Amino acid sequence: MKLATLLSKIILVTSIIFSVNPGYSQGKIELSGGIGLPELFNLKLKYGQNTQIGVFTGFYPFKWYGDNVTDWSFGIEIMHHFIGNSKYVAEAPWYLSGSIGYHDLSVINHYENYNISFCPRIGRTINFSERIGTNLDIGLFLPLSPSKDNSYHFRLLPSGSISFLIRL
Repeated sequence: MKLATLLSKIILVTSIIFSVNPGYSQGKIELSGGIGLPELFNLKLKYGQNTQIGVFTGFYPFKWYGDNVTDWSFGIEIMHHFIGNSKYVAEAPWYLSGSIGYHDLSVINHYENYNISFCPRIGRTINFSERIGTNLDIGLFLPLSPSKDNSYHFRLLPSGSISFLIRL
Protein backbone atom coordinates (compact mmCIF):
# COMPACT_ATOMS: atom_id res chain seq x y z
CA MET A 1 0.00 0.00 0.00
CA LYS A 2 2.82 2.40 0.84
CA LEU A 3 4.51 1.62 -2.48
CA ALA A 4 1.28 2.41 -4.36
CA THR A 5 1.02 5.75 -2.56
CA LEU A 6 4.64 6.58 -3.39
CA LEU A 7 4.19 5.63 -7.05
CA SER A 8 1.05 7.78 -7.32
CA LYS A 9 2.99 10.75 -5.88
CA ILE A 10 5.82 10.16 -8.37
CA ILE A 11 3.35 10.07 -11.27
CA LEU A 12 1.68 13.27 -10.01
CA VAL A 13 5.00 15.14 -9.75
CA THR A 14 6.08 13.92 -13.19
CA SER A 15 2.82 15.04 -14.80
CA ILE A 16 3.06 18.47 -13.15
CA ILE A 17 6.61 18.93 -14.43
CA PHE A 18 5.64 17.98 -17.98
CA SER A 19 2.55 20.21 -17.92
CA VAL A 20 4.41 23.28 -16.56
CA ASN A 21 7.45 23.04 -18.83
CA PRO A 22 6.76 23.82 -22.48
CA GLY A 23 7.82 21.24 -25.03
CA TYR A 24 11.51 21.37 -25.75
CA SER A 25 12.20 22.75 -29.20
CA GLN A 26 15.50 20.89 -29.19
CA GLY A 27 14.37 17.93 -27.10
CA LYS A 28 17.10 15.50 -26.24
CA ILE A 29 17.00 11.90 -25.17
CA GLU A 30 19.99 10.78 -23.16
CA LEU A 31 20.94 7.17 -22.44
CA SER A 32 23.61 6.49 -19.85
CA GLY A 33 25.16 3.56 -18.11
CA GLY A 34 27.39 3.51 -15.08
CA ILE A 35 27.88 2.63 -11.46
CA GLY A 36 26.53 4.40 -8.42
CA LEU A 37 25.22 4.14 -4.92
CA PRO A 38 22.36 3.26 -4.46
CA GLU A 39 21.75 2.66 -8.20
CA LEU A 40 24.46 -0.06 -8.42
CA PHE A 41 25.34 -0.96 -12.04
CA ASN A 42 22.69 1.09 -13.80
CA LEU A 43 21.02 2.25 -16.98
CA LYS A 44 19.35 5.67 -17.09
CA LEU A 45 17.08 7.18 -19.70
CA LYS A 46 16.46 10.95 -19.52
CA TYR A 47 14.54 13.48 -21.60
CA GLY A 48 15.16 17.21 -21.77
CA GLN A 49 17.92 19.71 -22.21
CA ASN A 50 18.55 22.10 -19.29
CA THR A 51 15.97 20.35 -17.12
CA GLN A 52 15.90 16.60 -17.58
CA ILE A 53 13.57 13.99 -16.15
CA GLY A 54 14.28 10.31 -16.37
CA VAL A 55 14.08 6.80 -15.02
CA PHE A 56 16.78 4.39 -13.92
CA THR A 57 17.16 0.74 -13.13
CA GLY A 58 20.16 -0.95 -11.61
CA PHE A 59 21.42 -4.27 -10.33
CA TYR A 60 24.43 -5.92 -8.72
CA PRO A 61 25.10 -9.03 -10.82
CA PHE A 62 27.80 -10.65 -8.69
CA LYS A 63 27.25 -13.23 -5.98
CA TRP A 64 28.32 -12.10 -2.54
CA TYR A 65 29.65 -14.67 -0.09
CA GLY A 66 27.72 -17.47 -1.76
CA ASP A 67 24.34 -15.70 -1.72
CA ASN A 68 22.00 -16.27 -4.61
CA VAL A 69 20.45 -12.85 -4.07
CA THR A 70 20.79 -10.22 -6.78
CA ASP A 71 20.48 -6.63 -5.52
CA TRP A 72 18.45 -4.21 -7.65
CA SER A 73 17.03 -0.69 -7.72
CA PHE A 74 14.74 1.51 -9.81
CA GLY A 75 13.39 5.03 -9.60
CA ILE A 76 13.01 8.46 -11.17
CA GLU A 77 15.48 11.32 -11.40
CA ILE A 78 15.20 15.04 -12.09
CA MET A 79 18.31 16.95 -13.15
CA HIS A 80 18.69 20.71 -13.67
CA HIS A 81 21.80 22.11 -15.41
CA PHE A 82 22.41 25.56 -13.95
CA ILE A 83 25.87 27.06 -14.39
CA GLY A 84 28.82 27.11 -16.76
CA ASN A 85 29.33 26.78 -20.51
CA SER A 86 30.15 23.78 -22.61
CA LYS A 87 32.10 23.81 -25.86
CA TYR A 88 29.89 21.16 -27.48
CA VAL A 89 26.29 21.50 -26.20
CA ALA A 90 23.91 24.26 -25.09
CA GLU A 91 23.28 22.86 -21.61
CA ALA A 92 25.40 24.01 -18.68
CA PRO A 93 27.88 21.42 -17.39
CA TRP A 94 27.12 21.79 -13.65
CA TYR A 95 23.86 20.32 -12.38
CA LEU A 96 21.72 19.58 -9.34
CA SER A 97 19.80 16.33 -9.32
CA GLY A 98 17.40 14.49 -7.11
CA SER A 99 16.16 10.93 -7.33
CA ILE A 100 13.57 8.87 -5.54
CA GLY A 101 14.25 5.19 -5.71
CA TYR A 102 13.15 1.81 -4.49
CA HIS A 103 16.04 -0.51 -3.62
CA ASP A 104 16.77 -4.01 -2.42
CA LEU A 105 20.36 -3.71 -1.24
CA SER A 106 21.89 -6.55 0.73
CA VAL A 107 25.58 -6.32 -0.19
CA ILE A 108 26.19 -2.80 1.15
CA ASN A 109 26.29 -2.30 4.92
CA HIS A 110 24.11 0.51 6.35
CA TYR A 111 22.03 0.69 3.15
CA GLU A 112 20.44 -2.75 3.30
CA ASN A 113 17.74 -1.77 5.80
CA TYR A 114 16.10 0.95 3.70
CA ASN A 115 13.99 0.31 0.61
CA ILE A 116 12.91 3.84 -0.38
CA SER A 117 15.29 6.79 -0.53
CA PHE A 118 15.76 10.35 -1.76
CA CYS A 119 19.20 11.23 -3.14
CA PRO A 120 20.02 14.92 -3.70
CA ARG A 121 23.28 15.44 -5.60
CA ILE A 122 25.50 17.98 -7.30
CA GLY A 123 27.52 17.02 -10.33
CA ARG A 124 29.25 17.90 -13.54
CA THR A 125 28.85 16.70 -17.10
CA ILE A 126 32.07 16.40 -19.06
CA ASN A 127 31.23 16.50 -22.77
CA PHE A 128 33.61 14.87 -25.24
CA SER A 129 31.46 15.82 -28.26
CA GLU A 130 27.85 16.79 -29.05
CA ARG A 131 26.74 13.20 -28.51
CA ILE A 132 28.93 11.63 -25.82
CA GLY A 133 30.19 12.54 -22.37
CA THR A 134 30.27 11.48 -18.76
CA ASN A 135 28.40 12.50 -15.61
CA LEU A 136 30.11 12.62 -12.21
CA ASP A 137 28.06 13.45 -9.11
CA ILE A 138 28.11 13.22 -5.34
CA GLY A 139 25.46 13.74 -2.69
CA LEU A 140 23.44 12.17 0.10
CA PHE A 141 21.32 9.06 0.60
CA LEU A 142 18.30 9.99 2.74
CA PRO A 143 16.10 7.00 3.69
CA LEU A 144 12.36 7.63 3.38
CA SER A 145 11.12 4.24 4.54
CA PRO A 146 11.44 2.59 7.93
CA SER A 147 14.11 -0.03 8.28
CA LYS A 148 13.27 -3.72 7.98
CA ASP A 149 12.63 -3.88 11.73
CA ASN A 150 9.79 -1.33 11.17
CA SER A 151 11.47 1.55 12.99
CA TYR A 152 12.62 4.71 11.28
CA HIS A 153 16.19 5.79 11.91
CA PHE A 154 17.20 9.04 10.21
CA ARG A 155 20.60 8.66 8.58
CA LEU A 156 22.77 10.69 6.27
CA LEU A 157 24.73 8.32 4.06
CA PRO A 158 26.88 9.14 1.02
CA SER A 159 25.57 8.78 -2.51
CA GLY A 160 27.13 9.27 -5.91
CA SER A 161 27.62 7.94 -9.40
CA ILE A 162 29.74 7.98 -12.50
CA SER A 163 28.20 7.24 -15.87
CA PHE A 164 28.94 7.34 -19.57
CA LEU A 165 26.24 9.10 -21.63
CA ILE A 166 25.08 9.08 -25.22
CA ARG A 167 22.64 11.68 -26.58
CA LEU A 168 20.26 10.14 -29.09
